[in-house]
Order: sequence, then structure tokens, then C-alpha cells
Amino acid sequence: MSTLRQESTEDQKLAPIGVIKETLEGLQDDAVAFELELNRLAVRLHYMLEKASICMNNLERHCGH
Repeated sequence: MSTLRQESTEDQKLAPIGVIKETLEGLQDDAVAFELELNRLAVRLHYMLEKASICMNNLERHCGH
């Protein structure tokens, strides 16, 4: 975003279209990477919760609580 501010001038309030497009492409790339990481973490969390559930069930079965 600072690139957009740097490219704008007093007369031209917006940065050139090429700079805006580059910035948006970068933001899209970041968003995709962020979404992939969130999905990876969600899958990992799911398996950790499943494992915890199995452990709790085993504990209840063996300890009788």
C-alpha cells in the first residue's frame, strides 16, 4: 500500500494503473497463500481434535469415569 501512496502526486491523487494492478496482484497472491495456510491449519486442527477425542474415549473406557 505504501507503494501506491509513493506513486501518487499532489496533482494525480491515484497511483498509475500499472502500479495499482501490481499491488492488487500482490494482494491476491498474499490472500491465496493466507487461505492455503488457513486450510492447512484447519485440517491439522481437525486431526488433533480427533486424536484428543480418541484419547478421552480410551481414558474413560480404561479408567471407568
